[in-house]
Amino acid sequence: MWAQLFENLADQWGGQIRYGGELELPTQLIEFKLDGQHGHDEITRIDFLRFIRRLSDDIDTHESAVADLALTGQAVAMARSALHAFEGAVDTSEIRLASNGPEIIKELYFEFREIYVEFLSRHEFDKRRRGRLIRRNYPYRASPNLLEFQCAANYFISFCETAVADAKSDLTRQEDLMKSILESLARAMDGVV
Repeated sequence: MWAQLFENLADQWGGQIRYGGELELPTQLIEFKLDGQHGHDEITRIDFLRFIRRLSDDIDTHESAVADLALTGQAVAMARSALHAFEGAVDTSEIRLASNGPEIIKELYFEFREIYVEFLSRHEFDKRRRGRLIRRNYPYRASPNLLEFQCAANYFISFCETAVADAKSDLTRQEDLMKSILESLARAMDGVV
């Protein structure tokens, strides 16, 4: 949708803008009417073009966030699967009876803790809150027991699933807003020269 709007502008205002070239009549005022507004607004061609280009940057940022979120969602699903497999091994006593069982639990606890800290550093920007969450949900333990690991791992996965769902909802709202803006601009540009 953005590309079509930009192509229409380039057709009307000079194809050189497609490649960063100079805009013809950059200070010329254009008049347009946005949906639901009375009267018309005026803006210079160059300011309108800058707005369209900034919108392109916002779209790129949004698309990157969507891709990152998809990878995060996959990682959380893999963590959930790994935890279920681990719990299955515990249920069959494979880990409890193993001579290195406590070491396996400790290693897994700290691996999950490290992933949790990384996840929080990407999604929780308040350092104090991030620190409280880590201390409360993944305290540093010299030798965590099986129950501590399972509780911490389940909390981590649930926390991440909730964060991913919230982020998906936010991204969907952002995408809807960008589409609405683009549709309004395309309608407003009809007849603008």
